[in-house]
Amino acid sequence: MSWRGHGQAKPLAIAYDWLYDQWSPKQRSQLLTKVIEASDYLIERMRVKQRLSPYNVYLYNSPFQALMATALASYGDAPNAELPMRWTADYWKNRVLPVWRQVMGNNGGWHEGGEYVGIGIGQAIYQLPAMWRKATGEDLFRSEAGMRGFLDFLIYRTRPDGTHMRWGDGGYFDRIAPDSVPLAIEYSHSAAYSLSRCPRSFEPTSWPWGPLTMETLCDPEAHKKLPRQKNFDGIGMVIARSSWDKDATYLSFKAGDNFWSHSQLDQGAFTLYKGGPLAIDSGLYGPQYGSDHHMNYSYQTIAHNVITVTDPDDNIPAPSKKKGETPRQIANDGGQRRIGSGWGGESAPLDLYEWLRKSEIYHTGKIERYYDQDDLVIAVADLTSAYTNEYSGKDNFSHRTRRVKKYWRTIVYDRVNDVVIVYDNLVSTDPMFRKKSLIHTIKEPRLIKDGFVAE
Repeated sequence: MSWRGHGQAKPLAIAYDWLYDQWSPKQRSQLLTKVIEASDYLIERMRVKQRLSPYNVYLYNSPFQALMATALASYGDAPNAELPMRWTADYWKNRVLPVWRQVMGNNGGWHEGGEYVGIGIGQAIYQLPAMWRKATGEDLFRSEAGMRGFLDFLIYRTRPDGTHMRWGDGGYFDRIAPDSVPLAIEYSHSAAYSLSRCPRSFEPTSWPWGPLTMETLCDPEAHKKLPRQKNFDGIGMVIARSSWDKDATYLSFKAGDNFWSHSQLDQGAFTLYKGGPLAIDSGLYGPQYGSDHHMNYSYQTIAHNVITVTDPDDNIPAPSKKKGETPRQIANDGGQRRIGSGWGGESAPLDLYEWLRKSEIYHTGKIERYYDQDDLVIAVADLTSAYTNEYSGKDNFSHRTRRVKKYWRTIVYDRVNDVVIVYDNLVSTDPMFRKKSLIHTIKEPRLIKDGFVAE
């Protein structure tokens, strides 16, 4: 059996549940045994052997969907199906959903970058609550605002060139989220239904049998009726644009907490697109995860449009991941605390309660004030905790030396004049520490009398 659930678990659940009357009593009993074994196998893999986290793509790719299917299909048909169902229900209601509420907030969003949205949460956001509703009658689509907001996130993260914003880990920025179409049908969300294509063939839209396509929802202009800015309050991200046209100015600004998986050390960073990428999220996600370029540059703060504060003594090597390995030297970029996947420190939180117990580690910023009226979009963020926490300065690779006493960043987008203003208020612990305000561009900027021009 493939441990992620792509192998036998899903087909077993469908075969047992959908073809129940087609089997002989002996076949049905044998198949039920296999379905329950699949549930037990997935639980062991998720909680013990792989320690999967609802913050991480692996859970949704797709062992938890498989477990939900096998647990629901077998529940009530054998005494030993009771425990897997109890475990699944508890995990869903008390582990997964609280994380979704935390990360998605009121307005949607997800913290992982690039294709990880599509290969992870993007193929679970409809399937899991749909299976749960069919079995229990509880309609989480109606009660969870973040699920509908996730559709908005898919739209707003799309740049004027049709690709996704460059943010977080990712090698592909044009991958669809498989659950976007059935979720859009659920909410009659024409803009999300029409985002990448308008599916016209009369067919199911999600595993195992999602809603049929609805041609009436196809409206390629629907997104133009949405506001031109959105504050995704769960992840702490503001996206604003001058219009919905291809020549629009497109601005992203990130200032929120760390949720461990496939994000980068970029709180307070912004990107700017106008006819092409201007202020960019730089670096390459490759040649593989954990490569020297990934860990020394693209993952770190230095690859992003934010301030670095360099203490020359901030040079503790990364801890060894295996016994006997030599500690890995990591470039001193002057950036933010090194937390999250890949650094060899904390494992992914198993649930919201573990995240909260370790919030001193994972709290990395907050948009304290947000304003979006009269063609002005303003976000005021406290970024201090991204650089300094109570563990900083204690010979700790992850939390680094104490370099920053205070760092607030204000970003303003004046849509009338098509101007972006960035104002920083930073106080370092040592005035001699080198401070750099970084702006990355694709082409070398051209110096002019009062500044520079980027093209």
